[in-house]
Order: sequence, then C-alpha cells, then structure tokens
Amino acid sequence: MISIIIVSHGHEKYFQKLIDGLKKFMNLPFELILIDNKGDGTFFANILESNVDNFKVIRNLSQYSFSRNNNTGVSFAKYDNILLLNPDTWLEDFTLSNFLDNEKLDNSTLYYPQLYNFDGTLQMHSKPKPRFFDTLLTFFSALFKIKRSPKKGDYWFLGAAILFKKELFYSLNGFDENFPLYGEDAELCDRSRKFGYKIIHLKNIKIFHLLHDQGKTKYIRKQIISSLYYFYKSFINGIESRKRV
Repeated sequence: MISIIIVSHGHEKYFQKLIDGLKKFMNLPFELILIDNKGDGTFFANILESNVDNFKVIRNLSQYSFSRNNNTGVSFAKYDNILLLNPDTWLEDFTLSNFLDNEKLDNSTLYYPQLYNFDGTLQMHSKPKPRFFDTLLTFFSALFKIKRSPKKGDYWFLGAAILFKKELFYSLNGFDENFPLYGEDAELCDRSRKFGYKIIHLKNIKIFHLLHDQGKTKYIRKQIISSLYYFYKSFINGIESRKRV
C-alpha cells in the first residue's frame, strides 16, 4: 500500500491522463492526496470520485510553495510508503507497480524513478552538485534566452517523482519550506547525502513527465533567492553533518 501525493498549481488539463495511468498500471492499493494550490478543489474531487476509491482533496486558502504543499501532503498520508508525483506526470507501463510489488523500500533511501519526455526519450533529470559559478551562468543564460546544454551528474534529481518511507522524510524534516521556488529538490538530496542517507536512481522504472522551462524566466526573483539560499543551506548541512559524527 502506498500514499500518492500530488500538488496542483493549475494543472487541470494533465490530471485525467495521470489518473488513467494509475488506474491501469498500479496493481497495489493506494490512496491519493491531491493538494489544490490555486482552485477550490471541485475539479479534482469530481474526477477522483469516479476513478479512485481512496482519496483526499485539500484546498489551500492561500497559495503555498512546492515544499510546504508536499510536506502537508505527507502529514496527511496514512501509509508508510510515499510517492510524490508532479501533476504533469503519468504512467504507461507496470514498471513502477512491479517494483513496489517486489521490493521493500528502505528507511534510509530516497528513490528516483527514471523520467521520460513526452516523445519517449530519456529526460535528463539527474544533475551534478550545484556550483555557484555554474549556477550563475545558467541563470544568465535563461535570462537572455541563450541555449546552454545541461551538465550530466547524479548528485541530485528533479523532484517530479520521488519514492521514500515516511519515517525517512520525517527524519530529514521534509523539504525546507524557506525555498520560494526551485532548489528544494536539490537541497533535499544534498541534506540526505551529508547526513548519510542513500539516493538511488531507479533506471528501470518509467514515469513520463512534461518538462516546462518557462518558469525559469517568469520567476527570476524567486529563482535568485532560492539559488542563494541553496548555497547557504548546503554550507549549514555540512556543519550539521559533522556534528552528527
């Protein structure tokens, strides 16, 4: 059994595809927790009532961050196994279900399924450790619309799909809610590594994801704040990890 947590920021048009995939390709029982960060929850409740037996719809009175919404979702989950999914993801096969049927999630591991683009090509969702100068170049490239090839790495992964045990999430104190936008997924991986937890890339699991880049230029101010805060927090994580030894 697993709790699936989805946060919508106005992603109504993708939701039916996500639910259709879960109905068709998930064998094990699941509850679905939908947090509506922009609407009144009615649209999602209507779809879930006719498609999912076990669900909760949480309507926010104010709009909150990715971090806060997902932390809230985990707090409402009744199962120990947690799957965080972006609202623009979907399944097209049984690879995720087969993994959950045959493997027991470890209490010290974050699992990241392989993401695929809409056309079936691999999505580069694994990233190297963020470096200040490289982050600065990426920021200005996005600002002036200069195409820059992303670097490969496996230090952190996009937060579009994450599997973990609730106990692990709580031991990490969840996502850092001080991030206004972007960076919280990188910091979670940084904190996990520095505190001795494992990160595993599940290359045999397929989850499709519509990757949107327009927000990188639309929310420049929030991106700058998040980037600066990431490097501050990475420094703090290093100090805290040494205290644990």
